[in-house]
Amino acid sequence: MNKKNMIIFIVIGALAAGSANAGWWKKAKKKAKKAVNEVKEVITDTKDTISDAALWIKGIEQTASETGYTASGSLDYVPATNPAASSGTLVVGTYNITGLPEALGGISPKTTKKISTLLEGWNWDLGGIQEDWVVHKQLISNLTTETYPSRSRHYNGNRTLSFGDGLFSVAGFNSFDESIHREKFKTCRGSLIDYLKGKEKNPDCDSDKGFTVAEVRLGSDLTIHFYNLHMSTGADSEIYLPQLAQLSDSLSNRSKDFPVIMVGDFNMKYDRRESDDLQAFVQNNQLTDSCFGIQPDCGDRLDHMLFRGNDDWSLSLISEHVYSDVDFTGSTHHPREMTLSYQRN
Repeated sequence: MNKKNMIIFIVIGALAAGSANAGWWKKAKKKAKKAVNEVKEVITDTKDTISDAALWIKGIEQTASETGYTASGSLDYVPATNPAASSGTLVVGTYNITGLPEALGGISPKTTKKISTLLEGWNWDLGGIQEDWVVHKQLISNLTTETYPSRSRHYNGNRTLSFGDGLFSVAGFNSFDESIHREKFKTCRGSLIDYLKGKEKNPDCDSDKGFTVAEVRLGSDLTIHFYNLHMSTGADSEIYLPQLAQLSDSLSNRSKDFPVIMVGDFNMKYDRRESDDLQAFVQNNQLTDSCFGIQPDCGDRLDHMLFRGNDDWSLSLISEHVYSDVDFTGSTHHPREMTLSYQRN
């Protein structure tokens, strides 16, 4: 067997090894055949080596070793029975941790444990993490239920090359059920195969990017819809406009009568060509971007924190903070947090 064929069989074997279930393999026969052809296309350069393939396999194995959902150590949810206080504050955070498999340029498990310690110390009332794809065990390793009793369960993806959505939400009080609403974006660009071929910079279609909605109950009469999202990379209007429309549809229907807090990696900036579309999304949904409450120029941001109240409750920005000193993770994103006040109208 020549080197290229050996690599092909190693890669396909790694894909199949995720399950010993014969029924699964039978169903996946067609996909496996297609995968062989795709991997043959990937490995065309005679300079390819077994070590190159080993890196690819390691990345694939990290994303395919677990499927479905796993628990995140959340306490059993107990619905609030007393009315919420007439006013109060909420500290809300967001952080893209660059959690791709390490072989594909992501952070190491060791670094993720450091992030876990930081997250515990930030003590957010509400927090949204993006790119929690293959390091979830390490991410929650230093979290306590005293600090984060409510945590969304982890979605690991399926038996193909799906990474799962990488979205993890936490709350500093027992306020939402671990099983929250998840919605995958209907448009995307780039698969892992495309990424390995060098045709795409990001395997968005295999990363299940989308958004989650946690119904955060601060009291029997106050429920806030907390959105955590990760939009596609590249600021391509053919991709991001349908994604914004999908978010708008959820805001207009699922969250119509609720106060909303929305955080995440929008992959959109106010100083690029997509600025008008981003501003239109914010304004049309009666949202406020925390950045504009603090500084006039918000052009360099990919990560945004938005909010709006409803007829019964108002939300107002008190402050915003960027953890600019958190730079050891290899992430191109810095953690952000805002402090909001809520008040009964």
